[in-house]
Amino acid sequence: MGTAASMGTFAFDNDGRVLTDRGDWKQMSFGAARGRYVTVKVIHAGGGNVDAYCSLAELKFYGTAVPDPVAKDDLATAIEKVAAEVAAGDLKAGDYTEASWTALENALASARAILSDENATQGEVDQALRALESARGALEKTPVAPVENPTKKQLKALVKQAKETDTRGKTAESVKALTDAITYAEDVLGDENASDTQLQAAYDQLKLAIESLKDADSGNQGGSGNQGSGNGSNGGNQAGKPAGDKAQGSKKNGSAIPNTGDQTAATVATVGGLGAIIAAIGAFFHRRSKAK
Repeated sequence: MGTAASMGTFAFDNDGRVLTDRGDWKQMSFGAARGRYVTVKVIHAGGGNVDAYCSLAELKFYGTAVPDPVAKDDLATAIEKVAAEVAAGDLKAGDYTEASWTALENALASARAILSDENATQGEVDQALRALESARGALEKTPVAPVENPTKKQLKALVKQAKETDTRGKTAESVKALTDAITYAEDVLGDENASDTQLQAAYDQLKLAIESLKDADSGNQGGSGNQGSGNGSNGGNQAGKPAGDKAQGSKKNGSAIPNTGDQTAATVATVGGLGAIIAAIGAFFHRRSKAK
């Protein structure tokens, strides 16, 4: 149990024996305090020394619940850790992809804003901490190491790497940017008077183009497939027409199975039926003739 703190001493009107206006609630007002238990001590009772007494029928407490203080120590520690790594050179923007580094910068800025916000809730603090730790852990090493004052040999090696980079499934825009960067780098390599500034610019542009290759949107590719499917469907309808004409022609020749309700089929069936009846009658008379 923690240390008790006095919230004040309160006196109520009395006549030496009983409280004045005993039917009214007597108020003890004090400032907001955090605590689990409340102790009320009577330091003076009614009556004399011999028959001193105190009676308490009911005790009520009113007030607004005080929320727990927002804990920001872990967030402050995480911010200091990332800032120290950047200051010491352990974390450098050039060592990581632009997307992952930007995500870390945004998470760090948001964390600092939450840390300085006096009205930030515990949920907001916890979310900022998770976002910062996640961004720090998701840093992705760049496929191209940053180089200051690159030589032509280093630029040539990067051009070779760029040409060998798999661009299948990448957006046309990002592939074009890579192609343009390769062309510019080769122009610089072919220039015997190329300056260090040009070499640096060509290297940085090619490095950025390699890192900025983006996957093509699968949804757009699916749309092309749907369009192709539609064309195939139309082609199937067109191909079906000649087949239908041939079947109709064959039916006229008597080789196709007639459809139900076809007038030609009904006529053939009727004629066939009469033929069967005539044949049966002929056979009957033939048998009777032989019998006679």
